[in-house]
Order: sequence, then C-alpha cells, then structure tokens
Amino acid sequence: MADCGIDGVKFGFKDSRLKLRTGEFICNKHWKQAGFGLTDSPKEYSLDEIKERLQNIQTLETEHSKGKVTKDDIKAFGYLSSKHLENLDSNSFESVKHISNQLAGSGLTQAGIALGFTGNAADRLSLNFQNALVEQNWIIIRQNQEIIELLKKNNDDGLTK
Repeated sequence: MADCGIDGVKFGFKDSRLKLRTGEFICNKHWKQAGFGLTDSPKEYSLDEIKERLQNIQTLETEHSKGKVTKDDIKAFGYLSSKHLENLDSNSFESVKHISNQLAGSGLTQAGIALGFTGNAADRLSLNFQNALVEQNWIIIRQNQEIIELLKKNNDDGLTK
C-alpha cells in the first residue's frame, strides 16, 4: 500500500508504478485528473509540479470554460502546462489545443520509429530535428504570451496615470 501525495489516501500496488521523481506516489485518479496518460512518465515530475498542474486545471475550469471542461481540454491544458503556457487567452488556448491533439496523435508513430519498428537512422534524425522545431515553437508561443501580458500591463499603467 502507498499513500497518494495529493490527498494522503491509501491505494493498492497496481498504482505503485506512479512513483514521482521526488519519491512520493500519486494515485491513478489524480494522475488522470492532471491530464497524464499511459505514455507519460511519473519519474519526470515532482509532487509540487503535479499539484500546480491540478491547480491550473481548476483555473481552466473556472476561467476558460466556465465549468464545461472536456477530457480533451484537460489533456491539452496538461500538455500546455508542461510547456509553461497556462496563461494563454481562450482563443489561443483553442488553437494550441488543436495543435497539441495533433502532436499527441503522432506520439505513437514517434515511439514506433524510436523503438526501431519502422524507419531508419535518417528517419530518426529527421524526427529529432522536427521535435526540436516543435519545442522551439512552444518557446516562441510562451515568449509571445509574456510580451502580450507586459504590453497589456504597460497599457493599463498608462491609462491609470
């Protein structure tokens, strides 16, 4: 038996594979609520990161969707949270949700190539370069959102003077 790091509830051994990087365990229920799936590795996350992600999903429910959050919304928001893009406006969120869903669909293909089931070294190299470009795009999106927030703040400060 293990205790869930989120709420302290004991759970069985079948969920004990969900051991986090910091050594705590998380139950399957909270793992799914945070938008993680079978291909995600709990060893990549700390308990604080999971708690923050769950909090951000609650924010999504209240601010973006007015309580009407789908599983796709949660998965997309979890993905965006891993890219530090929790504060996107609702229009940008919908666009990026579509992109993240497409990327999630290609994940199995990438896993197959990485494991050597299909493709050759050139395919793997091309896939690595494409993944690098995708990560660069997430950085640019995050930086653009920060610039937008600073411009709005600057504009608001100018109006109040």
